[in-house]
Amino acid sequence: MTRRHLKKARNIVENPNVSVVVPVTRRLLWFLPPPSIHFQGTAELLDWKDEVGTRVFESFFMGRQILKKYKAANGRGETRICFVRITPDEEIFTYMVGYPVWDISKRMESGAARVKIPPSFAR
Repeated sequence: MTRRHLKKARNIVENPNVSVVVPVTRRLLWFLPPPSIHFQGTAELLDWKDEVGTRVFESFFMGRQILKKYKAANGRGETRICFVRITPDEEIFTYMVGYPVWDISKRMESGAARVKIPPSFAR
């Protein structure tokens, strides 16, 4: 969730192409660079009352807290609230996900992978 006047939302309106990198935390070897998942896609702004966005945020504790705060802000007159939906491209890139650190230490490129999203997951 965000508000339409903020830079993030204005950038999406201007250019919906996005790239997201998600670090994957690990309990052991925390001092090494984290494995990561990287994907590209397109983003769009949705009304803050969007059913799917609301359902997603209601499904986890922090999301419920965010929804509560934005509902309160709306009650005080804030009208620029929106969801951001990101639709990923069909290929996701990973690095060091599922690879032993000792293999990667010998050849860094060995930790890179590409994953195709099955058509059954497409929206």
